[in-house]
Amino acid sequence: TIKNGLGSDVTSFYSINIIKGFLTVEKRKLLVSTPSESQVYNGEYIFNINFTLLSGSLANGEEFVVNAFQSIKDVGKVDNDMIIDVVKNNQLVSHNYDITLIKGSLEITPKPVEIITANFEGVYNGLEQYNENYTISGLINGEYALLKNHNGRTDVGESPNYLSFAIFNDQTETTSNYLVNYNYGVLKITQ
Repeated sequence: TIKNGLGSDVTSFYSINIIKGFLTVEKRKLLVSTPSESQVYNGEYIFNINFTLLSGSLANGEEFVVNAFQSIKDVGKVDNDMIIDVVKNNQLVSHNYDITLIKGSLEITPKPVEIITANFEGVYNGLEQYNENYTISGLINGEYALLKNHNGRTDVGESPNYLSFAIFNDQTETTSNYLVNYNYGVLKITQ
C-alpha cells in the first residue's frame, strides 16, 4: 500500500514491477590444524583431539565438537585426522562452514629390547649341542618372548649362540613393535 502525505491510499496511481533478486549466503571458511604426537611403543593407543583454529571464526552461539578421531597403537605413523563439526544448541550446523584441516601426525616408534643368549661349552660327541637359555629386558608388562629357532653346533670350534624369538601379547604377535638388540653368547665345542 502506498499512501500520500495526508494518509490517503494512492496505490492505484502507480504501476509497480517487482524484480526478484537473489540472496546468497557464503559458507564461512575455517582453517584448522591438528597437532603431531609421537611416543615409544607401550601397548596403549595414542590420540590427540586438540586442534587450533588458524583462521576464520564461528558465528555467535556456535561451537566446535570432535565427532571422530584417529588413533594408533602399534609401530607406524598415521595422519592425525579427525571430523570436526560445528553445532548450535546441539544442532549440527557444519553445512554453513567450509572447514579445511591441516593434519599433524601420530607416530609410535619401536621400543628397544635386549636379548642376551647364554654361553655353552661342551665336548664333541657327534650330536648337535645348543643352549636355549637367554635373558630379555625391556618388554612391556604382559608381553612375552617365545623361542622360534636355535643355532646348534656339532663340530669342534666356536660360533655365536644365535636364537630367534617372536614377541606376543596374548595371542597377538607384537615383535614388529620392538627394536631388538641381540647380545649373543658363544657355543664352544672342544675335543
